[in-house]
Amino acid sequence: MNKTNSIPNSYVEAKRLIQEAKKDDQLVLFVGAGVSINSGMPSWKDAVEQIGNLLGISEIDNSDYLKIPQYYYNSHGKQAYNSLMREIFKDGIKLPVSDIHRKILRFDPRTIITTNYDDLIERASEEHGEIRQTISQDIDIPYRKYNKELIKMHGDFIHDNFVLKEEDYLNYSNNFKLIENYIKSIIGSKVLLFIGYSFNDPDLKQIFNWVKNIVGEDMRISYLINADSEYDENEEQYYKKLGIQIIYASQLNQNFNVSTNISNNLNNVLDYLLGSNNNLDLVDNIYTELKEYDEFAYLTIKYLNNILSKYSLYISNNLFLCANPDNQKIQKTLNLLCSDLDHISDPVEKMKVKKIIQILHKSMIRGIKSERQIKEFSEELKKDEIEEYVFTFNWQKLNELRDKNGTQLGENNGNLLLQQASISYYLGDYLSTYNYLKRAGLALFRERSYGLYYISQVNRKWIRKIIIDSSYRLNVDTSVIELIREENDIDINQMLDRSIETTDKGTLIRDINGWNYSYTIFQDLYDLNLESFEQANTDYMLFQGVPAYEGAAHKALDLFNFVSKNHLLLDKYKDISDNYKLYIRTILASITSEEKINSFDPLIHTGNIKKDYLDNFDLFTIVRYFSSSSDVYKLFERYQSLSFIDLDNEGIEYLEKIIPNILSSHYKDELRNDIYWRVLCVCSFVKLNKNIVNLIIENFTDYLVDLDTIEHRDIIRQFFINIKNQNLVNNQNISQIQKIATQVMMIVIRSKAENISSIIYFFNHYLNEEDTEYDYNKIVDEAMKNNYDIALIYTYEFSNKGTQDRITTYFKNRSFQSKEIEIKTNIDLANFDIIELDEKIENDILNYLKTKDTRAEDEHMLSQDIRQITHGFTKVCIEKKEKIDKDTIDVISKYAMPEDRWLINYKNFNYEEFKLDWLKRCDRNILKQISANKVVKNEIKNRLIQSFKNNKLSSELEEIYFYYFA
Repeated sequence: MNKTNSIPNSYVEAKRLIQEAKKDDQLVLFVGAGVSINSGMPSWKDAVEQIGNLLGISEIDNSDYLKIPQYYYNSHGKQAYNSLMREIFKDGIKLPVSDIHRKILRFDPRTIITTNYDDLIERASEEHGEIRQTISQDIDIPYRKYNKELIKMHGDFIHDNFVLKEEDYLNYSNNFKLIENYIKSIIGSKVLLFIGYSFNDPDLKQIFNWVKNIVGEDMRISYLINADSEYDENEEQYYKKLGIQIIYASQLNQNFNVSTNISNNLNNVLDYLLGSNNNLDLVDNIYTELKEYDEFAYLTIKYLNNILSKYSLYISNNLFLCANPDNQKIQKTLNLLCSDLDHISDPVEKMKVKKIIQILHKSMIRGIKSERQIKEFSEELKKDEIEEYVFTFNWQKLNELRDKNGTQLGENNGNLLLQQASISYYLGDYLSTYNYLKRAGLALFRERSYGLYYISQVNRKWIRKIIIDSSYRLNVDTSVIELIREENDIDINQMLDRSIETTDKGTLIRDINGWNYSYTIFQDLYDLNLESFEQANTDYMLFQGVPAYEGAAHKALDLFNFVSKNHLLLDKYKDISDNYKLYIRTILASITSEEKINSFDPLIHTGNIKKDYLDNFDLFTIVRYFSSSSDVYKLFERYQSLSFIDLDNEGIEYLEKIIPNILSSHYKDELRNDIYWRVLCVCSFVKLNKNIVNLIIENFTDYLVDLDTIEHRDIIRQFFINIKNQNLVNNQNISQIQKIATQVMMIVIRSKAENISSIIYFFNHYLNEEDTEYDYNKIVDEAMKNNYDIALIYTYEFSNKGTQDRITTYFKNRSFQSKEIEIKTNIDLANFDIIELDEKIENDILNYLKTKDTRAEDEHMLSQDIRQITHGFTKVCIEKKEKIDKDTIDVISKYAMPEDRWLINYKNFNYEEFKLDWLKRCDRNILKQISANKVVKNEIKNRLIQSFKNNKLSSELEEIYFYYFA
């Protein structure tokens, strides 16, 4: 065959199959004498010729290669023979490791089998930082414990069991029985690559005989590198019939010459087999790697980048598959991936391109961008039934789907069993989840769907932990718990070590099991949080690139898709949910940042980079992944700089969809009940419409049970503030609002808890502002029945004359259990103008305070009751008395908290001791009164400004400053 620049197609395919076997851990390397020649070792032929010369034999035929060493042994005995062989094969001399040895390790084979005696592969492994166990005698076989091994099938000089002479070959099966059987078990099922062998080597003939005897014509094709002879078509065909494809170095190198160094020829072939491929091979390699993940329903950008970066491809921030425009080889590959499938004539190539595109569709990638064209993916990633029902909190549909699947379940449908486990998990039925996962694992293993099998085992491991740790809350029988405890712990890493999953897929499973993928995303989200904050607080004249908040959305959605679509039942673990919480804080900080527009030039658009609204994914993330409604409330309180947070149209439609689903669910357990309150909390801070408000109000009273109402009173209050601010209270819903207000106030009255009573005043004031007719007698009756005085006090202001008279008469005739209660009530009555703060009441308060322990001047020793009395008395004095006498000031100064000591004497106070936080305890009337005094106003104003400059002013104090002291 003439030498040309082109590489034979059979070699291209051989390379692909060898690399595929390498990736699948199906490649076994046989290493012969030619590998070590460049390090100073003799070839088989050279070694035999040296022995022949000592025997006076000058002409040696290759059929004599075993006889010549045997002649020497017979003539001179074992000691002389051993001594000569050690000398010829340079035993004890530290020869240099060559590039060929290093390249052999780059194939990353689990098993290397060598007929050499040297230690060069062992030393190359040490240099590579690789643990590889050496097996050179039968006794080593039972003690195999490492993942990688070097089998010295012809022994070595260390154990004095080297195989060289004819007698050694004849007795091989007796002397190396275990090693022979072990090698035979390997060669029947693996792809073999022979490196460093010549067709004259007896070693090669021995191995080929084994192969032929074991599997005959059924063996997988093997490959042999020929580095020492020209291409021979007859020779090629002869070995092809034996199932061995020869890769001739001469076919890969135009400058090949038999007389050149064999090591150079060998290096060239290894470079070809290991090296980068041309455009066609590049597609093939990408296809080979990506198809490993075909069983997964979704791949993250991170893991796609890990694969594609090997081929100089990357996924851009705007989610397009790209490459460096200067790399023409890669650009050709991108052009091929961008092309219409109908324009690809080669059916195999067409199939591979199609599969690559299909797998890329299982991600957030939006398309492919080459230097000359763009291919946008038209179809967006769709949710399956389970995802849709989870995303919209439709537990009723989830239940129906579980029942439907139950009629189709068998033991041989691993994917359906895994889906059933997912449904049970989302419904909170962890015991059923665990049992489905056990069945799914067995089925998936039988189906050889190993990626999903490991996911089922990771799930099972963590669901088992949930059941054991939360057995009381889950109400699982103790006998069942004990059975689960007795089952062996699931060690995923150990399972992977025992399996063939050493590829990227195995790394992915290890990352899932060890939460590494979650930690990596958290770090990315943290960096994007800082970047988003900077962008929201910077005035840009020109901004290019993807906003950081959008990058954070990509990361969070990527994580969510990966977890949900692959049925990873780990999303409520803190390690994952913390990612979503950080993402939401990033988004809310961006949305609530102050808008910066046109600060340079009114003719040039400038501004900061911020998000304007919450979308449906944001809303879902808040409701599902924040631990409780209390956490959601604190979240929005922290970012409450707007009257309400805007939603896009999808966000509005999402609320309209999920609210009926949550309301119609027959579940009333703690988790789902709290989800209702989380949604209500979200609706207390975001843009709403009449439809959403009516949906909530119509069903509100169903959720007003005693403890829930008390626990969620702040959310209830905020919701009604929000709908009022958005003008969504109307004649159609006001009567229902009155029913809600009545039920809330009745629950609070019956609880008799003073610390929650302010919501009664809120609803009274709320209904009064709506100018609606409301009969307060029901509230008054219940308050009098329960002796809940504060409810009567809060209702007095809004009642008609007849009801006010009833309340006044009630307090005139009221007998109190203690003087302390009487004094506190009188202070409240005076504060709400139900009675006057006359001299008798004031003296009662002062005398009561004077009887207290005079050692209590230290505020840390004051009781809570005394603090309440002095604070209430201080407020009444400031608001109701034109002049406060010295005795009152002295008593309050002695028994009050520091802020009240300032308040009672604010005109003459030493402002060097003033603390800004005291302003937070003042109501609006007092702040107005204080700020009316110009001297005091300037004192406080200067301190507020200084605190603002030092970035120490809270949002609450900022509001106080702008309303009263600016």
